[in-house]
Amino acid sequence: MRGRGLVTTQTLMFLFADIEDAAAMRQRLGNAYAGVLADHRRLAWAGLAAHGG
Repeated sequence: MRGRGLVTTQTLMFLFADIEDAAAMRQRLGNAYAGVLADHRRLAWAGLAAHGG
């Protein structure tokens, strides 16, 4: 069966981010590392949202 001729497009983006020396930072900060990771995610999402992502 053929479609109705409608074509939709969508742009997707993948972001792979790494916190430099995260393993050592996690060891050094202990439970506080969770807050660092939460801040990183919040800032990344805010940056993406600010640019239409």
